[in-house]
Amino acid sequence: MAIDEALFKAVSAGTSLPTLRFYTWEPPAVSVGYFQNSLREVDLSVCREMGIDVVRRLTGGRAVLHDRELTYSIISPDNSFNFPDNILGTYKIISSCLVSGLNSIGLNALLTPSVRKAGRDSPSACFTSPSHYEITIDGKKLVGSAQRRGEGAFLQHGSILMEFNREKLEKVLHKTGGIDSVTSTSEHSKIDIATLTTSLVKGFERGLGVSFSEGGLTDEEVALSQQCRNKRYSRPEWNFRRPSDTN
Repeated sequence: MAIDEALFKAVSAGTSLPTLRFYTWEPPAVSVGYFQNSLREVDLSVCREMGIDVVRRLTGGRAVLHDRELTYSIISPDNSFNFPDNILGTYKIISSCLVSGLNSIGLNALLTPSVRKAGRDSPSACFTSPSHYEITIDGKKLVGSAQRRGEGAFLQHGSILMEFNREKLEKVLHKTGGIDSVTSTSEHSKIDIATLTTSLVKGFERGLGVSFSEGGLTDEEVALSQQCRNKRYSRPEWNFRRPSDTN
């Protein structure tokens, strides 16, 4: 999460290029949305017993269990690649790129607009809550994403489930209604992370009309990510208390 924020800051400042990033989590972790109450949504004692970390994201949305999945993030100026200056329009373009990549390896993924709204008592989990421009297979949600905008740029990241352990999710999160509406790539095809990543990169290249060059973090990005980690993501007051909470 610190790296994603560092890239967001650097792209916003014009010191880094637009970036498409893919990563996994070790150990597994629950990321909670920026506005969520970690203590209310996540069973922290179960997470400790199972060796699962808990971290708050910079983005909104609901909790995600990052385990046996691939996370993507894309960070870009608002005015690049014909991205519109609004959340829903950007979601649609990014989701279309993801669908293109998934389709290219035989997954019958669809972009499904949603008009439902999640209320206060909705499930804690991102994958069991409705959102706009969901990516589904056979009517079940495969990808959960969240976005942050500001300073002329945006960060969107999301989880693509490769396997889905329903029992683990029910233990970790307090509210998991709608769990039967979730799917994973393993339920439809045997695909490894390398193949999935390559196909998604090509999907973004086709959808955005660009070519990506593989690379690592710059020295500036590494230093900035360490600052973000020290300031936020390694601190209990960030991870376990909502920014708006005062009690």
